[in-house]
Amino acid sequence: MRKLDGYYDIQFDHESRLVRVTTLGFWDMGIFERFAADIADVIALTGRDCDNLVNSEAIRVHPPEVAEALGRLAQHETLSFTGRIAIVSSSSLKKMQNKRSLGEGRFRYFASEDEASQWLASSKSRQL
Repeated sequence: MRKLDGYYDIQFDHESRLVRVTTLGFWDMGIFERFAADIADVIALTGRDCDNLVNSEAIRVHPPEVAEALGRLAQHETLSFTGRIAIVSSSSLKKMQNKRSLGEGRFRYFASEDEASQWLASSKSRQL
């Protein structure tokens, strides 16, 4: 759906209403701004009522300004999804950075995509 080679890949599954984001590499504010624009485009196409699975296994720890910008984006009233967000990362440092910038709330942190997918599926079945 949207992709910047070496940095991120954003895919949407219509049937499950799941936005799958894979993040890679080392981001600066220019990469963040491209990502934010692509997320806005995806929201325009899919609507905000989607769950998200974010795999951040291959991304390096962000500079503070990028981490803060990602946190603001995730909390933004019109530029964020309203569903649950499962974040996959086995790195303790990346988890701490995510928790500091994103908080808890709709976000849950997992060591594998299987665990994250199970949580999203179980929460979806409880809503039906």
